[in-house]
Amino acid sequence: MSRAKITFDKKSTEPIPISFLGWKSRRVQLWISRRPMDRSEFPPCIQNVLSDGPSDAEKGGGCNRAAAFLAAFLGQAGWPEQEALALWQGFAHTHNIKDPLFHRWFCRMHCPSCQTVKSTSSGYPRLGLGGLGLCRPDSRCAQVAWPVGYGCDHPSGQDDPRGEFGVMKCLDTLVFARLQDWRTGREMELEMNQGEREELDQMVRDQGRRRLLLGWKRVKGRVRPLFILGEAEETDSASARRSMLSEQI
Repeated sequence: MSRAKITFDKKSTEPIPISFLGWKSRRVQLWISRRPMDRSEFPPCIQNVLSDGPSDAEKGGGCNRAAAFLAAFLGQAGWPEQEALALWQGFAHTHNIKDPLFHRWFCRMHCPSCQTVKSTSSGYPRLGLGGLGLCRPDSRCAQVAWPVGYGCDHPSGQDDPRGEFGVMKCLDTLVFARLQDWRTGREMELEMNQGEREELDQMVRDQGRRRLLLGWKRVKGRVRPLFILGEAEETDSASARRSMLSEQI
């Protein structure tokens, strides 16, 4: 069955007729090297953060991004927290960056890929460091696609099911509602928070023969789902939908 990402059309306010199919969850995990990477094994981009800092550092440009990048790197490179914090502070305090930023990123966020590091961004919290003079590749950089992979025993941090090279830390568990979109006949998966999950569960319990509709609302500037119970479906229409849904499931 095809699955579609739900997108929000600002020009359309018409609710979508849906059926609720069930819940699924996915764990967000962070790979952390078992062996702390030696400083001599750090990739050039990290060495440049520690030695030179961003090229616009005197103007304050890129320092928060570089500090977040360094904290995320040290976390996945297997450094103990206090040793990592001491090294991080050598850069961060020079640029008046406070310790909470370290704790927000160390062993809590993924170190960005080389592609992300090379890209440009408008500023923190996006970690594109392009144009800041930090990515100056050497010959080994061509063999890796991730800064942590430059010096760790397991270059990708993936496909390590036995945990031989690292451990997996669970950062979060994402919950998705599986929904049938009756406009297109396709299945959608929509990430939901705990409050939205409870709201949808209650809607399903109260639904009876009424139609379940999906609309949208803005919460603090973000587009979030709004579930609505519409009028009761005609018997023939409801029966046809149940039959189609049964065949697809």
